[in-house]
Amino acid sequence: MSTTTLVPNEVITAYGELRQVHVCETYKGFNIIDTGGVIQVHDPKHETLFIVALDDSKTCGHRVMVAEANNVATARKYINWLRKSKGESNGKATA
Repeated sequence: MSTTTLVPNEVITAYGELRQVHVCETYKGFNIIDTGGVIQVHDPKHETLFIVALDDSKTCGHRVMVAEANNVATARKYINWLRKSKGESNGKATA
């Protein structure tokens, strides 16, 4: 198994802070980024990040990282779900 060091290639704003990150791709207006091996979805409109592999569905206790979900394909599925759940208008998310 080889490890690849990803070089930050873009600066984003998330939660009011500038962050230098590696953008894997832009998908439907969202950035899919890799921050040290953790795949996240960046919403540039709302300046938020979502960790796709973080299972925080428990009401108490520690949140769990699901290694199988830490990939770009899962990030795309999350973006599709987000756009569908928020509703779309003229091909653009209303969120």
